[in-house]
Amino acid sequence: MINSSFVCVLFGRESSNKWWNIEERGFATESDANQHGTAMMTSVGVLGFAVFESGEDSWRPCFNSSLLPKEHSMGHNGSTGEFFVRYPERIVLIEA
Repeated sequence: MINSSFVCVLFGRESSNKWWNIEERGFATESDANQHGTAMMTSVGVLGFAVFESGEDSWRPCFNSSLLPKEHSMGHNGSTGEFFVRYPERIVLIEA
C-alpha cells in the first residue's frame, strides 16, 4: 500500500461482558505495531491485539503480527473510521 501506516488495536472485555477496543495509530512498521501490542499484554484487562495496515482508502489485517482468540470478528467501521476486534455475536434459537 502506498502511504500506509500501521494500527494496533488492543481489546478486552468488561465484567458486564461488553467489549472494548483501544486503537493506537501511527506505527511506521508492522513490527513496531506488533511490539507495542506485545508490550501492552501485561496490562490488566488486555486480552489480545490486532495489527492492521491502513492506507488512504484501504486496510488489511496483519494476522501474523496479531494475537487473536480462535473465534473473533474484526474489521473497520467506515462511518467512524475506527477498527474493532471482538468475539462474534452468538445467535440463540428459542423454540416456542
